[in-house]
Amino acid sequence: MLCWHTPRSYLLSLRIRIYSASWLSLQRRSNWIRDRLAGISQELAVQNKEDLDAYKDQIQKDPEAYNEMLNASDEFARENNEGGTLKILQIQLLM
Repeated sequence: MLCWHTPRSYLLSLRIRIYSASWLSLQRRSNWIRDRLAGISQELAVQNKEDLDAYKDQIQKDPEAYNEMLNASDEFARENNEGGTLKILQIQLLM
């Protein structure tokens, strides 16, 4: 059985226990948030890969759209080539 000599020491002890419990609760919540964000990040990575694959398939099936994309990239490079630092790049889709 604990014996408290003064109300002040009891309040101090109580405050320490409350802070400890709050810290553990905060730690658990931060772990849950970190795990949840990691899951969301993984889901987005999978979705982005699926979207990119679908876009590649669409472009490969439409040569006119592919050529239009190349012309637009060439035009952008020419218009924004300040001081010759920007090179004109062609977009190549990976099979």
